[in-house]
Amino acid sequence: MIKFKDFYVSDSDYEEQMELFQNEYPNAEFIQITGGHMSPERIWFKYDDKLKEQPKLSIPKKIAEIADETWGYGDIDPLDIFGDVRLPDFENWWKSQDHPKDLIVAYLAGKALGVELVEVEE
Repeated sequence: MIKFKDFYVSDSDYEEQMELFQNEYPNAEFIQITGGHMSPERIWFKYDDKLKEQPKLSIPKKIAEIADETWGYGDIDPLDIFGDVRLPDFENWWKSQDHPKDLIVAYLAGKALGVELVEVEE
């Protein structure tokens, strides 16, 4: 949904507010400055609240490397593939994630599509 946001230039922290807003909505578009002689100046932006900056998904580099190695095995339970002696801390990572299988699938899908859906951490 397209929305509009204004910032009063007379507010002492309007620049900080604008910066926070633009970080949250990087696709926000400046529209105009209104006001002046008898009314306070306002800076207006147009933005789509559906395009809000989303947190980045990430997986450890070790897990990404093993996912790359095991790509050809088809639909196998990731615990069977990853839960071996090569990666003793895998099970701890697996249990700490809300949707670990989805993260691995998203990583592999992004790689196949040539886009970075999941960031690989060092």
